[in-house]
Amino acid sequence: MITRATLLSLVLTFFFSGLAVAQTSAYEERRQACEPDVHRLCDEFIPNEEEILVCLKQHLRHLSPACRKIMSH
Repeated sequence: MITRATLLSLVLTFFFSGLAVAQTSAYEERRQACEPDVHRLCDEFIPNEEEILVCLKQHLRHLSPACRKIMSH
């Protein structure tokens, strides 16, 4: 059985899938920056990656500074 944490990891992997392999540490930093906000604000949309993105964008002002910076780019 797949847990919610595993699903979240998979979703966030796809969310940041455009990153090159050489940028693995940057990817991990981005994932860590937004994972708490996904749980806090958008947990109901896991594992739907598109809905998580929409949710994060709708809550941009409520995101942590680190995740807000990522979502603003």
